[in-house]
Amino acid sequence: MQGKNYYQILGVSPSASGAEIKAAYRRLALIYHPDKNSEDLASGYVFAEINEAYQVLSDKTSRADYHRNFETAGRKFKSGGTVFFSAELLLIKLEHMKKALSETDPYRMNTDAVFEELQQLFSAYHLVILEKENNTMLSRQITGNCLDLLIYLPKNEQLMILEDLKRLPGLPEDIIIQYLQQQKQRWFWNRYKTVLVILLTLALCLLLFEVIHL
Repeated sequence: MQGKNYYQILGVSPSASGAEIKAAYRRLALIYHPDKNSEDLASGYVFAEINEAYQVLSDKTSRADYHRNFETAGRKFKSGGTVFFSAELLLIKLEHMKKALSETDPYRMNTDAVFEELQQLFSAYHLVILEKENNTMLSRQITGNCLDLLIYLPKNEQLMILEDLKRLPGLPEDIIIQYLQQQKQRWFWNRYKTVLVILLTLALCLLLFEVIHL
């Protein structure tokens, strides 16, 4: 419990009043309450984080104890946007993204949005959290789900996300190497398929011309 920054979870300043904390909790609860997100496991996890933060910060005694223990550990509070993140939550989010994309028409897919979402999930801040958790098993599962998502992205964007994946704790390099080997053929085809189709069409036209004039 003490390792979490409850102020970031609620998105308020460490000097926030009780009224501000309550208002922030209500605003987030309306968005992430399980009753409004019955099929979204990630929202349920987020709501649990929000509720835990509120229970601690809304009580003067528990809030004072929280401050004392947090600062005794040599940490400092930082205010900012709402933050709820862990390897478990990342895995859930990737699973939801994978399911959503598998049900999306490829011609209507917003690949820019997919790339931006992955960039946020694998931000430098989040990677530090994952490194501290050091959960090798979840790292492998996260990588598997992420690689399933990368196939929807252009080559350069894939390579950028792969660089982030390399920082996951306990992840063998051969997983990334194997993926790259599989993708090289696909990238080659995507790069030259237009030229190959044109050449094939010309060859068929020439063959048809020869047949007609025999």
